[in-house]
Amino acid sequence: MGLMQSCLPTFCIPHNSVTKDSTADNGSNVVKTNGNSNLGDKHVKFSRGDSLTNPLSSSLRKSMLREQKNRDVHDYYEVLEVLGLGSMGSVSKVRKKSDKVGGSARKKTRRGFSIFSFGFANHNGPAFDVSQNEVGSSQSSLSSGVKPYEIVYALKSIHLSRITDESFHEELRNEIDILKSLDHPNIVRPIETFELGKNLFITMELCSGGDLYSRDPYTEEDAALITTKILNAVAYMHRLGVIHRDLKYENVMFANKSDNAEIKIIDFGLSKKYLPEDHLSDGVGTIYTMAPQVLEGDYDNKSDLWSVGVLCYMLLSSQMPFYGKKRRHVIEKIMNCNYDFRGNRWNRVSEDAKAFVMSLLQYNPEQRKSAAEAMTSPWLVESAHNSKYERSFAAMNEVVASIEMFASYSKLKRLALMIIAHKSTSEEIGFLRAAFDRYDSEKNGTISFPEFESIMSVFGYSTKESQTLFQNVDLDGSGIIHYTEFLAATLETHGLLEEERLAEAFDRLDSDDSGFISKKNLRGILSDGFLGLKLTDNNIHEIIDEVDITKNHKISYEEYLSMFEVRPEEERAYALARLATKRKQNMEYMAKSVPKDFVELNPKIALALKKSLRSVLDDVTYVELEKELTSRSISSRLSIDKLSNDSSDEETLTNSVTPSFKKPSISSTE
Repeated sequence: MGLMQSCLPTFCIPHNSVTKDSTADNGSNVVKTNGNSNLGDKHVKFSRGDSLTNPLSSSLRKSMLREQKNRDVHDYYEVLEVLGLGSMGSVSKVRKKSDKVGGSARKKTRRGFSIFSFGFANHNGPAFDVSQNEVGSSQSSLSSGVKPYEIVYALKSIHLSRITDESFHEELRNEIDILKSLDHPNIVRPIETFELGKNLFITMELCSGGDLYSRDPYTEEDAALITTKILNAVAYMHRLGVIHRDLKYENVMFANKSDNAEIKIIDFGLSKKYLPEDHLSDGVGTIYTMAPQVLEGDYDNKSDLWSVGVLCYMLLSSQMPFYGKKRRHVIEKIMNCNYDFRGNRWNRVSEDAKAFVMSLLQYNPEQRKSAAEAMTSPWLVESAHNSKYERSFAAMNEVVASIEMFASYSKLKRLALMIIAHKSTSEEIGFLRAAFDRYDSEKNGTISFPEFESIMSVFGYSTKESQTLFQNVDLDGSGIIHYTEFLAATLETHGLLEEERLAEAFDRLDSDDSGFISKKNLRGILSDGFLGLKLTDNNIHEIIDEVDITKNHKISYEEYLSMFEVRPEEERAYALARLATKRKQNMEYMAKSVPKDFVELNPKIALALKKSLRSVLDDVTYVELEKELTSRSISSRLSIDKLSNDSSDEETLTNSVTPSFKKPSISSTE
């Protein structure tokens, strides 16, 4: 039996879990609870859920989403393609109108140009060449300005007047509130909301690559990679107290049409905030991925892991584990955990993969692995070890250099870069997604200081230096680096930022469309903890004063642009040169610690070590030597800290990283 296509299109209509009225439903039908509403000839499921009363994460990340009241979304966006229609709403592919990009402040500067590109001169691509097999898509939409920059999203439109059940209104608010709180590379990102009368609109990251059905069948290697990413996102959600409750093939989308496109989990309409001791009872979800306990009406977050087990089974075999011509047959198989590994496809699947599936499709949730436990399974660990991805120090050099530069920027510029990162597409992010994985060694969707320090130490940074960098990247002061914060610190690795993207960030900061960024605007988007600060009037004044050239206590668009007009070649060259010096010094210390037997068994590295006293080791040799010394517990940590202690204790990293630059004069926009 081949994997049967869902009756649903590959987009998210609220709610896109539907069931036919016929008795033969292929096992992909949806449980209907708490009311009905027509979507053509199908029924839409509802669930009654509590709105979130406690924030899941810092208000800074929530503030990235702008909420527009009493404004018509069609004044801002034009519809390029209708992806789906229902009686309650639609999903469309939309593009922001060119005269709306950047908001009211941008209108003052449209007269003499169409695009300003800030970054490397005469640069038409990424800052360095990275193959797709190495770190994902190397293509970036950051260009030299030849082609007009387009802002394209998915637009979810809901006609609230057509919904009589108030619980569905609450469910929509619930979806928005949860999505605002999540910041993970494998979870779809909301951009802004519009409300006008009885209509609600949500612009979201466009996932144009189709759902999991669209690329079936998969190799075992592909199945392991996709399963790892799904588990990563689920573990992240569960740590924040969110259960998805509708993980299925239709709700895992590819970000774009490229072969190595990122996957995104969508449709959080049935998701819910919960406490560790909570047991849920409402029967919601899609039947073919529902856990036995959901059908029984008493379940917790382990029900998501059952769904992941179903998805993994399908990825490996192109078959549903619990299939039946009638719903009751499917339910009976689920309740009895009645599935098998028969068929030609399963003959080619490893025993470790089968064991992984069995570890999740356990009837007893106490015997079912958690998301964090499942991530450590031998099958996924071995698959990650054998990944085609190869380490690139050329890429990481540029990433680390960007982090150094970011740490020296004004607070307002770092905030603007975070907004730009939030609005960036997968194509614009490019290989930075893979760079994030390099830092996120625990694969939990965030970067802790030990993880950060582990990477930075390879490049010769002391603990003290790493701490300073970490604190400057941790914008919300949470003690961890979130995905968008990492992107903000590394976006300039690509070299170019279009003026349209800068203008969009200004428009988000200028929330009242006054043409200026004011103290009131900053109070609206910031909160206590921003860069470890308490949000006092004095601190807000200092943030403004860093960029306020005219000293009128507010930031004009021209002053805002001046933050980006200092071309980064000199800064980047300085940072890269400093990196090279650090690595050379670190290797000199390490070379003295290499055991004699290791040198005798590795003549090539021995020769390279001699050369390292005069020049920097090549990347491959450095990686091999670092790995060998680590395995022998020969740490370079003391050597690195010694280098740091040799310098003045009064010197801060920010001063040592990047040379000081005076505020540039305001350039003409004529």
